[in-house]
Amino acid sequence: MPITRKEQHKATRKNILQTSLRLFAIKGYEGTSIRNIAEEANISVGLLYNYFEKGKKELLKTIFLEGFGVIKAMFKKERHRDLTLEVFLQNTFRLIRRHPDFWRLFYSIRMSSVVQNLLEEEVEEMVVFVHYHFQVLLKTTKVEPTSTEAHILFATVDGLMNHYIFQGEQYPITKVIRRLEEKYSSV
Repeated sequence: MPITRKEQHKATRKNILQTSLRLFAIKGYEGTSIRNIAEEANISVGLLYNYFEKGKKELLKTIFLEGFGVIKAMFKKERHRDLTLEVFLQNTFRLIRRHPDFWRLFYSIRMSSVVQNLLEEEVEEMVVFVHYHFQVLLKTTKVEPTSTEAHILFATVDGLMNHYIFQGEQYPITKVIRRLEEKYSSV
């Protein structure tokens, strides 16, 4: 059965985004050209611009917003249950293992002033969103759920993610998470 135009459009868009994500994660945003993306995706540069008129900027923003959407969905999904810090940490690192290129890109773009300027508002929105949810999570622990404690926990988890992304399976993530869970053990 032949695929429909809509299915072909969706598949091509997904291919462009996945290729862009992979190249941005490996070569960096600034080190990746539209031509690189088109060649790797086996499409013409013109076709790429048919899908993403603003080129690399639009691709980067789309990738970031879709990744942020996954994070929001994780919190929404768990909101209906009693989300604890332990469950959150397990889900977070499961998410990282499923989408390592996104997280490699996310951590690398945070170091690029060019990219920071492109995504300043989006990154700020994500930080505020996650910080708020860390405060909510702290209510399930023995620690006072203050803004400062939420910042400390956020920075800790952020650092763990960064180490895991760049060191891979060499990083003792399971032991570190277990220790963090013990430190913040539920009431």
